[in-house]
Amino acid sequence: MKKLILKEMKLGLHPAVYVCLLYSLMFFLPSYPPIVALIFPVVTIPQMAFSIANENRDYEFCSLLPIKKGDYVIMKMFDLIYPEILSLLISLPMALISKYVVYVASNGNHHYSEMPGITSLIAVYGVGLFIYGAFNFLAVTLYFKRFPKFMWAIFVPMMSAFVLAGLLGILPAYIPGLATMLSDAPEYLWFRILVLIIGLLCYLGFNLLGYKISRKALLDKS
Repeated sequence: MKKLILKEMKLGLHPAVYVCLLYSLMFFLPSYPPIVALIFPVVTIPQMAFSIANENRDYEFCSLLPIKKGDYVIMKMFDLIYPEILSLLISLPMALISKYVVYVASNGNHHYSEMPGITSLIAVYGVGLFIYGAFNFLAVTLYFKRFPKFMWAIFVPMMSAFVLAGLLGILPAYIPGLATMLSDAPEYLWFRILVLIIGLLCYLGFNLLGYKISRKALLDKS
């Protein structure tokens, strides 16, 4: 499996994927919704990953190798998960610098506190993980269910990620008290940690479910 992962890192991921990670710099845009800055680097990944696999006839090549169908699904999921982990690692210091260094006002407040929606970074990353998980689930299941056609696996997850980000981003404006709970109010720290934990569990659950469904779809096609 290690060799297959190395193969994906060298051949399966287009170099532009790493360039897209620079979208994390959008955290430095004044009054820009942090949840959008978090998901922007990854929504274009299926287009590059699945397109290059199709052009290289990756499945036909891998079917000649002594590997399991489930391992091939893991390879394609790696193309999604690996850039997401990189995005999280790159964006976190940028988000912290933006929030607590660059845009701190003279009164000690920061511009995040004046923005509508989710302003706590803990909650932002919890919601972001949930969106990442749903995004991966849609991308990988649609890819293998409609294989070798892959355009739906690009379009549907991308639009779903933006719709989810928009809906979850404006939700605090319509539910009384939720905006305060998703801000940096210290008395609601427990709630924001709960959002982060739920987001992480959903991310793991979506990926696991996507793997099982995709593996079954690939076995049925074979």
